[in-house]
Amino acid sequence: MTKNKTQILQFGSGKFLRGFVDLFAQQAIDDGIEVCPITVVQSTGTERVTQFRLQNCRYVAYIRGFSGDDEIQDDIEVKSIGNALSAEHDWLEVLDVCCTAESIVITSNATEAGYVLDKTSVDMTTCPKSFPAKLLAVLISRYNADLSDVTVAPCELIENNGNTLLNMVIDQAKVWGVEDDCLEWIREDVVWLNTLVDRIVASPSNQHNGVETETLDVMTEPYALWAVESSNKGGLPFQHDAIKSCDNLSQVTLCKLRILNGAHTALVQTLLSENDSTVREVLDDPVRLQWLRDLLYSEVAPTISDRASDALEFVDTTLSRLYNPFIEHKLSDIALMHETKLRRRLLPTYHEYIEQNDKKPPILSELLRDII
Repeated sequence: MTKNKTQILQFGSGKFLRGFVDLFAQQAIDDGIEVCPITVVQSTGTERVTQFRLQNCRYVAYIRGFSGDDEIQDDIEVKSIGNALSAEHDWLEVLDVCCTAESIVITSNATEAGYVLDKTSVDMTTCPKSFPAKLLAVLISRYNADLSDVTVAPCELIENNGNTLLNMVIDQAKVWGVEDDCLEWIREDVVWLNTLVDRIVASPSNQHNGVETETLDVMTEPYALWAVESSNKGGLPFQHDAIKSCDNLSQVTLCKLRILNGAHTALVQTLLSENDSTVREVLDDPVRLQWLRDLLYSEVAPTISDRASDALEFVDTTLSRLYNPFIEHKLSDIALMHETKLRRRLLPTYHEYIEQNDKKPPILSELLRDII
C-alpha cells in the first residue's frame, strides 16, 4: 500500500473544528499549500458522519464580522476533509489510517467529560470508550507498525493541553499494562504540542443570506488564533495567518479562559432561564451589557493583570467580538458542561480577587453564590 504524506487525523466533527482546523486547511490549500485530505472521526454516534457522506465531505464556512473598520463577508467552500469515520462503527479503519501515512498529526476537540480513563481491558479490535484510550490505541497501532513521526495537537480548552493529554495517555497505558518500550516511544518520540485555540463558531442563521441550518455549514467570525507553544521537534502540517508560535502560552491562555470564556459562562449563569437567547440578543440590553462590562473591567481583568499585561485590551477586543451582529451564538450551546465551566472559568478569579483585595468581588459573589 502506498503511504500518504502527512495525514491529519481529527477526533471531533463538531462545528468548532469545521470552522477552525478544517477551514484553515482549506484556506492553506487555496493559497497553494499541499495538505493531505483530513480524516474526521466522530467519537460517539453517527449522525455527523452520515451528513458528511451526504454532502460529499463538503460544506460552506461563512465568515462574517469586522476586522478593524472593515466589514468581512467571505464564503468559503471547505473541501479539505477526505473521509468521515465513526469511531464506534469504523474503528479498524481509524487504526488503519495511522499505519498508512509517512507522518501523522492528530488533533482533537473532546469535551471535559471525555478526559477520563477507560477501566476496561484493552482490545485493539473494538473502539475504547474514553478519548485518551482511543488516542492510546491509535498510538499503539502506529508503534506496532514500526512507524514514528507523530504529532499530537489538541484543541481542548485545558491549560497545557498537550502535556495534560500525554499524562492521561500514560496513565491509560499503565491501566492497560502497555510495555515499557512503547511507553518510552510515546513519551520521547511522539511530539505533544500545547496549544490555545480562539474563535467563535456558530451555526448559520436563516436571518443572514438565507443560509440553511440543516447542513454542516458554519458561521464564524474573522478573528482566529491557534497559538502553539514552540517546539524544536515539530509543529502543524501547514501554515496559516492564525497559527502563531509562542514561547509561553500562559498569558494568552489566561486571557482567553478568564475573559472570553468567562464572559460566555457568566452570561449563561445569569440567564439560565433564557438559554434560547443568543449572546448578541443579550448584549442588546444596555443594562446587561453594562453588567458584563463591570464584571470584566472591574473584577476579572484587574485580577489577572499581574500575569497578563494586555488583559484590559483583551476585554476591549472581547466585547467587540461578542457584539458581532452576524454571529448567533446561542447560550444553550455555551451551557454544555456548565458547572464544570463555572469552576474552571470563574471560580479561580473569585478566589484570586479575595486574595488580592481582602474582600469579595460583588458581581462574582452573586453569580457564584450556589457553588461557593
